[in-house]
Amino acid sequence: MRRPPLGPAWWVLVAGALVALFAMVLDVRTGGYLLAATTGLGALMRAVAPDRFAGAVAVRRRGTDVVLYGLVTIALIVVFTLVKL
Repeated sequence: MRRPPLGPAWWVLVAGALVALFAMVLDVRTGGYLLAATTGLGALMRAVAPDRFAGAVAVRRRGTDVVLYGLVTIALIVVFTLVKL
């Protein structure tokens, strides 16, 4: 079984996640919001980008991926809003 190529969208999301994790070292809430923004960007890219650009970001059908990325985005926003630091 061949693995799909990672694709440019995957690298954008990895870079966003790394920036968010670095920001968490400085301020946890800001880093969490950046991580939520990264997953929101993943949902947006999966919704509008062609499959060859999405690469490994495309795991399931397009609609399923967009909904799941969106739910993770909402969950991250809620968690980092409610956490008392």
